[in-house]
Amino acid sequence: MTDVRPKPDVTEAMSSKSTEIKDIEEIAQQAHLGADISEHFTGNFQAKQQINREHLTFVNRLSG
Repeated sequence: MTDVRPKPDVTEAMSSKSTEIKDIEEIAQQAHLGADISEHFTGNFQAKQQINREHLTFVNRLSG
């Protein structure tokens, strides 16, 4: 049997990812300059890693 499913356009996906990264860098630069970037927040956050609460408490004690 031959696979007749259309193949994803890799260049389109890469271009979109590149544009997304560029936008993030522009937003970060604006934030660094003190601009209000709240319009870029969606309220939909996803953790990238788990944080140990005990470790966080320890770090807070060290810094403050």
